[in-house]
Amino acid sequence: FRWDHRIPTEKKTKKGTKKIVMIAMPVLELLYSLLSRAL
Repeated sequence: FRWDHRIPTEKKTKKGTKKIVMIAMPVLELLYSLLSRAL
């Protein structure tokens, strides 16, 4: 899935900028909640 591809990319960005990861984490949680409701 697309989400699986985003997780490793975020881990790589942690070395560069932690801000992106901090913002991405809650966004992923919201997406997962929406997907769980849709399914």
